[in-house]
Amino acid sequence: MDILTSLAAFLLFETLCVCLSGAQDAPFFISNPQGDTVVNSNRKTLSCQATGTAPINYRWQINGTAIGNVGTDQHTYVFSRISKDDVGMYRCVAQNLVGSVLSRGAEIHVSYFEDYGGSPQTITVTAGEAATLTCPTYDSYPTPTITWQYNGIDIVEGQENHRFTTSDQRLVILATNESDQGTYTCKAVNSDYGQTQISPAITLTVQGTFPTAPFVQPSLVIPPKDTVVTPGQTFVEMECIVNAVPLTAIQVTWYKDGAMRQQGSNPVYAIFNPTEMDAGSYRCDVQLLGSSFDSISATADLTYYTNSESACLF
Repeated sequence: MDILTSLAAFLLFETLCVCLSGAQDAPFFISNPQGDTVVNSNRKTLSCQATGTAPINYRWQINGTAIGNVGTDQHTYVFSRISKDDVGMYRCVAQNLVGSVLSRGAEIHVSYFEDYGGSPQTITVTAGEAATLTCPTYDSYPTPTITWQYNGIDIVEGQENHRFTTSDQRLVILATNESDQGTYTCKAVNSDYGQTQISPAITLTVQGTFPTAPFVQPSLVIPPKDTVVTPGQTFVEMECIVNAVPLTAIQVTWYKDGAMRQQGSNPVYAIFNPTEMDAGSYRCDVQLLGSSFDSISATADLTYYTNSESACLF
């Protein structure tokens, strides 16, 4: 081999060595931030870690918007005193001279329970009529469990057939009489936040005397409402709450697309693990058995959205 050939081979070898020794890797996450529900005012730290050719700079995003500083030491994001304003989807961005990569999202929720709003109220109804009470407004995450109280004692569902808590947490008192007078409050329990609150009082006054007639014509108090369900929803209910005298003579018949589904005294039609097959038009027919009154009815639609349709909605 002559000198020129040997020199060319040496230079090629050296070039390959330089190229191989200078190979660089783009960032790759080996640790992603994790979502969490954090108690309001607590400290929280999000962290991420990427491998690749140094130096690797980090930066954080919330809902796609950059926050904080850029730097090699920015692989953690600290909430020294988290609040509900910090709720969102967080991601970490890692970048070096080769490229950048975005971490998986970490959804951060904050549990809190602000004081009840509103002032004490007084509601007056005529004996025999229905009374509908609404909880004073509250701001809480997650949504608290609501229990209505009468004169400071929990109203247990099922023990009194003339008091119902609706799906939107209203209390309906049917065929009111003097014994229903008193103070009603909402007891709200936020287990995640570890707090229970009692709402400002609602005082119910019942005036006049209870009807003496054996039958009082049915009237619709809470009609069924159009409802939307999505995949993964485990429960939905349709309500058809009616006032009449006597309450024990009320018969509610539920139909779906004209076919009878349920009949009895229960004003609620419950559907567990609803599917696309449950979508349709629902009608409740109410009769006061033993009376000459005509039946009353109300209808509502149940709509089932698939994942793709849900995405379009939001």
